[in-house]
Amino acid sequence: MSAHLSLQHLDAVRSVVRGLLLQVLPTIDTAQDAVKAMSELVAAVHETASDTYEAWNARKSKSLARLLPVEILAGVFEALSDNDIGTIFGVSRRWRKIALRTPILSSHITLRQQRNQLDSGLRRREYLGTVLARSGGVPLRLTWRSDD
Repeated sequence: MSAHLSLQHLDAVRSVVRGLLLQVLPTIDTAQDAVKAMSELVAAVHETASDTYEAWNARKSKSLARLLPVEILAGVFEALSDNDIGTIFGVSRRWRKIALRTPILSSHITLRQQRNQLDSGLRRREYLGTVLARSGGVPLRLTWRSDD
């Protein structure tokens, strides 16, 4: 059985989006701001669709991990060792989203200086920027490792 939105559902979605844009666009001064607002709307619709799909999928899934509330999974993730935390980002979209929304998981920064390797300052800055953004306001731990 093929599942598609009916014309009635598509019209309802279009009506809601049109209404939102008609509310927001009069408050925008430049075309660049209008494009940004529309991009934010598309991102919000995409995130809502993804969340809704994951909720539907969780109802259909018999996996215990799918049935656990976000708070429980986040607590389990916090108990993992630093070496295991990276693994949870690749398990599923749901786990990745939970991990990204759990700042403590990004609070440990490990920097490595390896012998016979040129230091990639740009890559290191990108890494630090990502970790700092994800960690929010939680205290940070810094580890420096060297091959020497």
